[in-house]
Amino acid sequence: MHLRNSLSILIILVMGNSCVSPVKPEDSSSLEGQEWAYGREIAPSIGSGKIWKFFPKNRFEYTEWYSGGAYWTRHYQGSYKYDSKEKKVFLMFDSNQNLALDNLAPKMAVQLHISKNDTIPIISNSWKNSSDSSLVNEQEKVFSYQRFQKVKFGIKKTTDTKSHP
Repeated sequence: MHLRNSLSILIILVMGNSCVSPVKPEDSSSLEGQEWAYGREIAPSIGSGKIWKFFPKNRFEYTEWYSGGAYWTRHYQGSYKYDSKEKKVFLMFDSNQNLALDNLAPKMAVQLHISKNDTIPIISNSWKNSSDSSLVNEQEKVFSYQRFQKVKFGIKKTTDTKSHP
C-alpha cells in the first residue's frame, strides 16, 4: 500500500536504459508547440506512456496510454503555466474530467530534471516549489524495480496547434 501511495504522489520513470532528447524547453512563459513524450517498455510488445502537448493560450493536452494484449488511451485537457527558471510546468486539469482513472490530481506539476547525460520528467500532484534533488532521490527508491526496463523521454516541436476534445 505504501508503494501505491508513493506512486500517486510521485510518478517518474528514469531507471535503466533511458534515452533523452537534446531539445530543451525554451526560456519563455509558454511551451506552445512542444510535445513531451515519455514511454517505457515493460516487456517485449508491452508498454505504456504519457504525452503532454502544449497549445496556444497556455492550454495543454495530456494522454496516458497502454499497449499489451489490449490497447487504450485516455485524454485530459487543461491550462498550464511554465516557470522557465525551475523548468517546471504547473498543470490545472479542466474540472469535467474523471481524473481518478489515472490517479491524477486537479493540480499537478511536471518538473524537468536536466543533467549532463539525461533529462527526466518529475511528476507530482502538488504545486509546491522544490529546487532540491530530493524528488529524484525519492523516485529512485520508488521505481528501483524498473531498473532494467527500457525508458524513453523526448521533447519535440509539434505542428498540432489545437487541443482535441
